[in-house]
Order: sequence, then C-alpha cells, then structure tokens
Amino acid sequence: MAGREGVVDAVERALAGERTTETHHVGGTVFETTYKPVFDDEGAVASVIGVAVDVTERADRERDLEILGQALEKATFRSS
Repeated sequence: MAGREGVVDAVERALAGERTTETHHVGGTVFETTYKPVFDDEGAVASVIGVAVDVTERADRERDLEILGQALEKATFRSS
C-alpha cells in the first residue's frame, strides 16, 4: 500500500479495532509499519500505537532476487 491514503486507511482500521501491518513507501524509503489498537477497560479503542521499521534494504534485496529469478527462468526456458 502506498501513499498517504494507505496510512490513513491503516490508522482507521486500527481505530476500528484491527491490528494491521502495512508497507509504505515514503520518498526513497520503505517502511513496514504495524498499527495496534489499545483498548480501555470497557473494551473500546482508546488509542493506536504505530511502530515503523525501515525495511528499504530488505525490499531492495527482494527486488534484486525477483529480477535474478526472472533472468534465470528466461535462461532456462531458452536452453530447453
């Protein structure tokens, strides 16, 4: 999920009581963010905690692996 709309949607879902984990691209940085509702004594959502981790390097490596996998698949197909 990308952009401001994705962040707003994730926060709204947490405010509705759902724990979510989303990936957001901000500039050239990729964040994996978890939004967790905090409930009061009566079970109503009192607040939301959000924790963001910079996973840009991991996302870059995953993209590189995907490209290499596609190249390998093409090379294997050609040799068949």
